[in-house]
Amino acid sequence: MFGGALWAQGTAAPPTKPGAYPALSSADPVVLTVGTAKIAKSEFETLLQNLPDAIRGQLGGDTAEARRRFAEQFADVIVYAKEARRLKLDSGLAYQFQEESLLAGLLYKHILDTNKPTDAALKTWFEAHKGDYEQTRARQIVIRCQGSLVPVKPGQQDLSEEAALAKAQSLRERLVKGEDFAALAKAESDDPATIAKGGDLGAISHGQLMPELDRVVSTLPAGAVSQPIRSQFGWHLIQVRDRRTPDLSDVKAEAEKRYQTENAQNAMQAFRKSAKPVLNEGYFGPPPSTQSPQAAPTGR
Repeated sequence: MFGGALWAQGTAAPPTKPGAYPALSSADPVVLTVGTAKIAKSEFETLLQNLPDAIRGQLGGDTAEARRRFAEQFADVIVYAKEARRLKLDSGLAYQFQEESLLAGLLYKHILDTNKPTDAALKTWFEAHKGDYEQTRARQIVIRCQGSLVPVKPGQQDLSEEAALAKAQSLRERLVKGEDFAALAKAESDDPATIAKGGDLGAISHGQLMPELDRVVSTLPAGAVSQPIRSQFGWHLIQVRDRRTPDLSDVKAEAEKRYQTENAQNAMQAFRKSAKPVLNEGYFGPPPSTQSPQAAPTGR
C-alpha cells in the first residue's frame, strides 16, 4: 500500500516517541494524532511540500481530498514505524543506510531551496551559458538507404549506401546553385515527419538533435547547406535559416533552476571531496583509473 511507497522513495519518518514533538500553540494546531505522536499543521504542510513529485502525482494534487488521503496513509506509516522500532528493526546497517540516504537527500534539497541567485549573479551565469539557450531554425532533406530506420516508400528503390550518398550530393549541388530548399525537400526527402513542411525542423535548442546533427546545426553559418551527414536514418542535408539567443527575462525561471541545481551539485561534490573517504583496496580492488593498460579493454 501507499505507506510502503513513502519509505521506498525516501520520505522522512516522523518521531513517534512520547515528547518527540514540542508544545504546540493554538496558532499552529494539531492536525493529526496517532497514539502519542502529534503532527502540527505547519509540520504537516512542510511534509507535503517536501514530498517527491512521484508521490505528489499519486495523491492527485493539492486538494482537501488529497491532503486527507495523505494524512490517512501517513498515519499508517507512523504505526508501522513504531512497530518496526519495537522489533528493533532500526538497529542494523541497512536502516542506517536508509537514514543516511534520506539525510543526504534533505541536504541537497536544502541547498537548492536556500541558494536562490541574486539578479547580478544570475546575469553573470547566463552570460557564460548563453550558448545553451541559443535556438536555431533549420530544415533538412533526408535520403534513406539500405538498413535505414526510415521505411521505404511504396514503389521506391531501396538505395545502397553509395547511391544514397551520391543522390544527397547531387541535391546539395542543386541547392547551392539556388534551387528552393522547401520545394526540393517536398519532392525528394524521405523524412516523413518534415516532408510536408518542406523539411522544416522548427526552432532547435542545443542537444535536441542527434549528436552528429547537433554538431553541424550549432556551427553551420546561417543560409549555408551542409555536406551530407550520415545517421541511422540515412544521409541528411541541413540548412540553418537563422539563430536567436533569448533574453534572460525570457528564460529566467529555467535559468534560475539550472543555476541552483549546478550550485547544489557543486556543493555536494565539495562535501564529498572534503570527507576523503578511504576504501580498502584489498577488498574493493583498485579504482579503474589506476588499472594497468594491459588490464584495460582496447576497444578493437
